[in-house]
Amino acid sequence: MTELPVDENTPRILIVEDEPKLGQLLIDYLQAAGYAPTLINHGDRVLPYVRQTPPHLILAGS
Repeated sequence: MTELPVDENTPRILIVEDEPKLGQLLIDYLQAAGYAPTLINHGDRVLPYVRQTPPHLILAGS
């Protein structure tokens, strides 16, 4: 899981993606746009994360 510390008011976006290069690309774009992205690369880690730190948006790969 890739997560960076952010301000409370910054919109949090959870990225669920098993392809590392695509996940990093999404993180780079979202950070540049002012969002706080978090990357999870295993589906079994999503629910515990969402329960602890609810994101504003979830982007899930297929």
